[in-house]
Amino acid sequence: MRLFLNVFFSLRISICFSSRQQIRAVVPLESGQMKGCLRLRLSIPAPRIDGECEFVSSTNRSLTFTWSPVTSASSYRLVGHSVNNSFTTTPVTVYGLTPGSFYTFTVTAIGSQGLESNSISCINSTSESNIVC
Repeated sequence: MRLFLNVFFSLRISICFSSRQQIRAVVPLESGQMKGCLRLRLSIPAPRIDGECEFVSSTNRSLTFTWSPVTSASSYRLVGHSVNNSFTTTPVTVYGLTPGSFYTFTVTAIGSQGLESNSISCINSTSESNIVC
């Protein structure tokens, strides 16, 4: 035996942004004698970087890193050694470094809602200065 119930509700939806990661909506429902309220809470996930930051190349004054692209990211933030820049592509080259020095940078993905992902570390050193006699 099958029972089909057709109920028509008039919906008025108001959406509230309560924080950077949640959307709340209150939906009043009314159909004849039936009244109620439907409350929704939707979480918007931050992007997630999986994998590792990989070293690509270095000179005595630059380092180049890459990582697996994140499909839900609109940009990436690279932070470390006086660098706090956003990029939209990978690989990224950091210039103006000191020859023979060790550097650590962190990368986060930034979603379209501005939410930042977990971070991954990029670690390597520039090559020694070329000495010409």
